Amino acid sequence: MAQDGTRLSGAKKAELRITENVGGIPIKATCSSCPSVVFSTSPFLGSKADNQAALDLLFAAHFSQVHRHEENSQAAARIVREATE
Repeated sequence: MAQDGTRLSGAKKAELRITENVGGIPIKATCSSCPSVVFSTSPFLGSKADNQAALDLLFAAHFSQVHRHEENSQAAARIVREATE
């Protein structure tokens, strides 16, 4: 289950989605599976590469805290299901 209580089975892997750019520089993003989670580089406006890297790091931390556990739980459920079939 996702943080919002929705079921993730069959769902695509969570991805970073850029939601706001300033002059082509990404400054805000969300998680594709948790749209209420917002990642922001504000108030800092660096280069496109720097801001993308900062958003990538914020998303990676979110993913490891929230979605890595979900992937492991889904894998465990699949293994149990296959073992009992």
